[in-house]
Amino acid sequence: MEEPPAPEGVATEDWKIALMRVRGDLQGAIRLAVDSKKGRLFAGLMVLDGDPTLWIRQNGFGDRKARALEPYVAIALKRWEGKKVAETDFAPLLEILKESDSEDQEQAIASLALLGRLAEVEQHQAREQSEIAFFNYLSQERIAEALEIIGLDPEEPDYTAWAAERFAKLARDEDSDEEESLRQRLLAVAAFMETRGLSKELDAAYAAPLLKFAADYQEGFLDLMRSLFLPVAGAPRLATATGIAWAGEDANRWDELFSTVFGEDGDVREWLAWMETIEPGISRADSFRAILALFQVGSDPEGLTERWMEKAWKAAEGSEDDAKKAHLDRIRTLAIARQDVAAALKTWDALEDEAKASATWRSFDKYLSAAGRWKEAVEALEKGGEKSKGTPEYHAYLAATLRRAGFEKRAAEHDAIAEKLSLGYAPTCTRIGDLYVYGGDVERAAEWYRRAAFQADVSATDFTSALDSYARSMLEKGRWDIAASCYEARVQSYAGQQFSGGTAQIYAKARLSADLAKALAVLPDDRVRAIALLEGIHRNFMTDGLLADDFFPLLRKAGLTEELEKWFGVSWAKISAVVERFPECDNTRNTAAWFASRARLKLPEAEKYLEAALAKNPGQAAYLDTMAEVRFAMGDRAGAVKWSDLSLLRYPLIDTPYDTMIRRQNHSFRNAPLP
Repeated sequence: MEEPPAPEGVATEDWKIALMRVRGDLQGAIRLAVDSKKGRLFAGLMVLDGDPTLWIRQNGFGDRKARALEPYVAIALKRWEGKKVAETDFAPLLEILKESDSEDQEQAIASLALLGRLAEVEQHQAREQSEIAFFNYLSQERIAEALEIIGLDPEEPDYTAWAAERFAKLARDEDSDEEESLRQRLLAVAAFMETRGLSKELDAAYAAPLLKFAADYQEGFLDLMRSLFLPVAGAPRLATATGIAWAGEDANRWDELFSTVFGEDGDVREWLAWMETIEPGISRADSFRAILALFQVGSDPEGLTERWMEKAWKAAEGSEDDAKKAHLDRIRTLAIARQDVAAALKTWDALEDEAKASATWRSFDKYLSAAGRWKEAVEALEKGGEKSKGTPEYHAYLAATLRRAGFEKRAAEHDAIAEKLSLGYAPTCTRIGDLYVYGGDVERAAEWYRRAAFQADVSATDFTSALDSYARSMLEKGRWDIAASCYEARVQSYAGQQFSGGTAQIYAKARLSADLAKALAVLPDDRVRAIALLEGIHRNFMTDGLLADDFFPLLRKAGLTEELEKWFGVSWAKISAVVERFPECDNTRNTAAWFASRARLKLPEAEKYLEAALAKNPGQAAYLDTMAEVRFAMGDRAGAVKWSDLSLLRYPLIDTPYDTMIRRQNHSFRNAPLP
C-alpha cells in the first residue's frame, strides 16, 4: 500500500513522517517535520543528515539548569562551525573546576574532557583523585607522571623505601580513615611493578613487609592478598610467592589461602582432589600454582595450563566409562569458565552420541561457529532455541549462521521473519545488526544500524544509543559528514546529563571519534582546520592504544601519508622508550605492535615485540589478534587468518553476540583486499 491510512488516534502528519523514516526517505521526513513544526524531531533528523547544531542547542535530553551546560553548548557550536574558540570561553568551566565540593564539578569535568581540554582535567585529577590520575597516566604509557603523582621519583624510584614507609603507616593506622587509601596505593604500585616486569624490585619492596604484616595482622594480610590475586588490578605472581611462603607446611593456612583466592568454589576443590590422583605426592605449592594457572589467576609463562590439560586428558581417556564422562565434564566446565573454545568442543566431541544431548551449554552454538563449524552451529540453534524462536534476534542470528553454512535460501527466509518481527524498534534493530556482524555479514548489519537510527524515538535515549553503531558504519563507508554529526550529537548527550560510572577518559574517547570524523569531513575544503583537529587528537592520545584503532588507518585512507608518518614516528619513539625501560612488560609491547600494525609501519619490529609478549602470556587473545593485524599489514593473509582464528578460539564468548570486534576482524582478514 503506497499510502495506508493513519491508525486511529494518530495524526496524519505523524503517520506520514513515520512511513518516510521506515522507507529511508530522510529528506521527505525532514520537510514534513518542518512543515508540521516538530522541532525536536527535526533536530534529530538533521543529525542523521549531517547537521547536529539544532540538537546541540536544544541540549538533547540534558538538564537545562546545569551551570556547565551553557558554556559547553557555546563552545561545541563554535568548534562544529569552525569558529575560533577563545580561552575566555572556557573560563566558566574552569571556575567550576576550582570550586570545592561543587555539585556542578562532575559535569564541568565531563564538559572539558568532551571539548578536548584534557590538560585541565588531568591537573584536577592530580590534585583531587591521585589514584585515578595514576591509572590514567599508566594507560597512556606516561610512566614518569604516574610515578610522580603517587610519590615516587619519576627517574630513579626507590620502591623499597616507598613501600616500607606505607606498610609502616598501615601497621600504625590500620583502623584509621587513611587505611583504605594506603591499601589502594600499595596495591596500585604492586600491580604496576608486576605488569611492567619489575619482579626483582617488587620482591625486594613487598615480600618481607607483607610477611611481617601477616605476622602482626593476619586478617588485614589476607584482605591484601585477596586483592593482590586479582588478575588485572593485582599482582598475582607476587601474591603466589608470598602465599606459598606464608602457608609453609601449615594445612590450615593452605585452606585459608585457597579460600582467600577462590572462596568455596567447588570446581576448584574437585580439581585439587583430581590432581592428587593424577600425580600422587604433588606438593601443595605445585598444586596451588597449577590451579592458579588453570583458573586464569595471572599469566602462565611456564605453560602449566597446557601441561595439566594434557595430564587430565590422559587420565580421562584411561578411565572407565562412568568415570570418563565425569572427567570430561570437569574438563569441559573448566574450559567454558576459561572460555577456551577448542578444549570445550574437544570434550563434547569425545562423548558418545547419546551423552552429547545433555552436554551442551549456554552459547554452545557460538563456540561451534568460533571454530568454523557453521553447519553444526545451525543444528544447535534449531535444537536449542525454543525459548527465543519468537524473537527477531533469534531469526537474524539463525539467518547469519545459515548463510555462513551455505544455506542461502533458508537464510533469506529467516531474514524476512526477523524483519517482520522487528517492528521498527530501535534497540532490536541495533541488536540484529550486531548479529549479522557476528556472522560476517557487515553489509546487512549496516542496513540495520541505519534503520535503528532512522526509526528511533528521538525523544528517548534509544536515539542517542543508535547513533553509535550508525556513526561507526558511516565512518567505515567514508561518509565522514554523517559520522561526524552523529558522533557530535552523542558527545553532547554525555555533556547534557550526568552518566554514573563515566570517566574523563571515556568522555575524551567520545571527542576523539567526533573530531576525527569532522576533520576528514572538512579536509577537502579546509585543510588547515582539519590538520589542527587531527593534531589535537594526537596530542591528547599520543601513546594511548585508542589512538591506533581508527586514527592511523583513516589518515592513510584520506591520503595524509606525510602526517601519518610524522605522528606515528612521535608515538613510536615514546612507546619504544617505555619498552626499553620495561623490557619485561608484555602489554606495552602489544600496544607498540598495535600502533605499528594500524599504521602499517615498523612491522618487523612489531612482530618481534609480539613474539616476546606471547612468550610471556601465550593465551592472551588481544595479543593474538594484534599478531593477526601485523601479518595482514605485511600482506600475509594466511598468517593473519591463522592468528585471528586462534584469537577467536581464546576470546570470551559468553557475552556475545553483542561483542563483535574479533568476529568482524576475522571476516575482514579473510575477505578484505590485502594492503
